[in-house]
Order: sequence, then structure tokens, then C-alpha cells
Amino acid sequence: MYKFVVAKARKKYKPTHPSAEALPELYCAFLNRLSEELGRLDTDTEKLINFMKTVDLKKVVEFKDRGNALLDPDEIVSSDLVEVTNKTLQYLEENEWTSKAVESYLPVLHAISELKGSDKAFEKVLKSHWNFLSKINGIDRAVPASILDEIRNWTGIKGLCALVRGGLPEGRAYMIAGYGNADVSLLGEQFIWSGLVKGEGCIYAVSEEPALKVKYRMLGRRWDVEPYEHSGHMVWVDCFSCTQHDFVPKEAQSVVQAESITFLPYVRMAVNQGVKSCKEPKRVVLNITSTMLKHRSMRFVYPIMQQIVGRLKTRGISALVLINADLHSKMDIASIAHVCDGAIRFERVEEIEDGRLVPRTYLSIYDLKGEIYDSNRFLVEKNGGEIELKI
Repeated sequence: MYKFVVAKARKKYKPTHPSAEALPELYCAFLNRLSEELGRLDTDTEKLINFMKTVDLKKVVEFKDRGNALLDPDEIVSSDLVEVTNKTLQYLEENEWTSKAVESYLPVLHAISELKGSDKAFEKVLKSHWNFLSKINGIDRAVPASILDEIRNWTGIKGLCALVRGGLPEGRAYMIAGYGNADVSLLGEQFIWSGLVKGEGCIYAVSEEPALKVKYRMLGRRWDVEPYEHSGHMVWVDCFSCTQHDFVPKEAQSVVQAESITFLPYVRMAVNQGVKSCKEPKRVVLNITSTMLKHRSMRFVYPIMQQIVGRLKTRGISALVLINADLHSKMDIASIAHVCDGAIRFERVEEIEDGRLVPRTYLSIYDLKGEIYDSNRFLVEKNGGEIELKI
């Protein structure tokens, strides 16, 4: 079993940040914890040496005889901390370490966060490993609040990700069921706009109104998607015009038109074409389910939705499946929810206040596979055209 200690700085390094000064000692504590666990399990210490090679820290540590190892503070502070963090998290995620061994890395992560907190590359690394990090006790204290908010609120709907421990996972599909004539399309449009301003490719599939009408409505909310259409980041899938024997205007280059909504494979083909046409696709809104169920029974709709959602998830694309729950049976709603990884209820009700009826909208999560979530009902408020949860 190796014991790691910090060597004297050869270059007389003078750190300008307290976190940089503390980083070598913190790394020693982390490596000693891993070494201790390997010794307790009687595991060959070669695993620890391989770890150092994997995360590009081999030159940082000098292994001595009698189980000692010297960590060079100059090398660790001058190394590419973003890449080291990425490889360390990847290694911890892929190998079976105890929770205490993983938690011992949090002080190191906290120090690097303070040094690299404003670095977009570092934020991207944390985001890519967030499903793993979110399950570690104490992660909220290790990562700055500004980065946490950016990672967790990726949906663009303020407060939604806060209902789930560690944030709502990306790369999955969520059903949004609207009750009481709640406008679920607003959720979809805000979700799309949030992705566009972050440079993500987005696809919006509509069937109850023309794609151009949705585009102009978003423009009325000051969400101008046209520049993103020209860049290839915004693509519309129009499944409405075919039902009206209408045609999409030629100037609408970013619109993929489905040949038929009644022959469901055409819908699947149109969505697939939309994803292929989109640049760096990351988000999809499917506002087509209710119309499909008007023309075909769940026996035919279910496998098509399963294929569409399954293909999106294999590509790491996050999807919202919008459905007007007032028009369909509980069995149909449950079937669509089964296709998705989670189900969210968006409900409009009228409540008595000061002797008069006041319309209010509430949102709640009632199913989320494999995650711990808050199932309470929260009030939805509009703030400057956008909606947010009052928690």
C-alpha cells in the first residue's frame, strides 16, 4: 500500500489562489484513500499505478521504495485540470469503488471548481458526468451554485429540475400531460428556445397547427428562431399540412413535411428526417401524439412512439412528448407514459379567491424512472413571457 506525500516544490511555485495552494494536499488525501481501499481489499497496487496513467498523472507522482510516493505540486497545478477531472470521473464511474472513496474526491473537485469555475470546458465535463455525480452525497457543496444552476436548469423551465435530486437527467424522454385545457405547447416552445440559445440543435414536430404558425407565435414572445433555422440548428416537422391537403411554402427551408398523419410510419420517417437535417440535435418536442390517437388506436400508435422515442434516446437526444390528456382515456395516457422515462402533469384549475374564480396552472411530477423526485404540486407563474415554478 502506497502512502502519498507532497514533495517540495522544485520551481518554487507561488500559488496566487488559495485553492491552487491546497490542491496538492487534497490530491494526496484522495490518492491515500484509494490506496487504503486497495490495501484493505488485498488488491494489487498496480491498479493504482494504472489509474495514474489513465488520468495523465503518472508524471505528477514519483513512486519510491518502501511504499512511499511523492506528489510534485508544480506538475499537478500546471497540468490540464479540466482533462484530468474528466478522466478521473470517467475512471471512478467505470470502476467499482466504495462511496467513501468516491466522496474523498469531492474536496479535489471543489478546489478545481474554484479555479476553473468560469471555464466552459470544465462545465461541459461536469455536465457529461452529472448522472454519476448527482448520486454522490455532498456534491452540492463541491460544485459552485452558478454551475449547478446551469446544469440542473437545462430545460429552461426555472424550478423544474430542482424537483429532482441531482436535477432532471438529460438524454431521456418525458411526457407532459395537459389537463383542464392547460397550454402544454408553451412548455415545449420554451424548452426549444432554451436549447437554441445554448447552441443546441432542436426539432419541433407539430400536428394540430402549421409549423409556421407556431414559429410566428414564438416570435410574438420575442423568441426569434429564424437565425437558428438558417444555421441549421432549428428544424420543424409539420404533420398538420398533410391533413388539410395543404403545402408548406417553398421559403420554409427548415420544415420537413410528413406525407400523412394517418399512415403512422410516415410520421416516424418525418421525425427521423428532421433529426438528420438538424445540426447537432439535442432536443426534440413531439406535439403529435393527440392527433395520432384521433386517427389510430393505441394498438398502432404505441409501437410507433416506442420506435421514435427509442431512436432519439440512443442518440442522446432529450425529448418532450406533449399530449392533451382531456381528449384521451387514462389507459392511453398510461401507455404513452410507459414509452417515456418520466411523466409530468400540467394542470389548469379554477380556484376561489376573494369570492371570485381565479384560473391557476400547476405542475407536478408523478412518475420518474430510477430517480428521487418531489411529487408535490407547484404553482406555475409567468415571468416576462416565460413560465417558472414557484417553489
